[in-house]
Amino acid sequence: MCDTIHVVELKKPEYIVRARDFVQLSGYVGFIKSKIGNNPNNIYKSVAGYLVVGERYNDPVVMEMTSTYEKSRYYIRTYQDLVVSAQHLHSHFRDKLVEFEKHVAWPTKSNTNRAQN
Repeated sequence: MCDTIHVVELKKPEYIVRARDFVQLSGYVGFIKSKIGNNPNNIYKSVAGYLVVGERYNDPVVMEMTSTYEKSRYYIRTYQDLVVSAQHLHSHFRDKLVEFEKHVAWPTKSNTNRAQN
């Protein structure tokens, strides 16, 4: 069972992460944490925050904040990170699909048209 609420903030694909974005994400996560409280009967026990951006900014302050915030489960991901992760997670499925398609004769447009007439 999943006991974590994931707060995801999506920025525009061309957006470059800035230090102020950590504060904004922290506010969102803090709000959710205040709502779930410390009730032991609550099915949600923790909150993680994700900021999805176009690029990471190589500013030393942002890099330090990224490292510090990740310890508290605040993560910065680029859209490209998500694509690579999805490709990796689903590569086995994709490989099996390609193998399957080699052995299946899919109907062509001309076969479909003849069947309708």
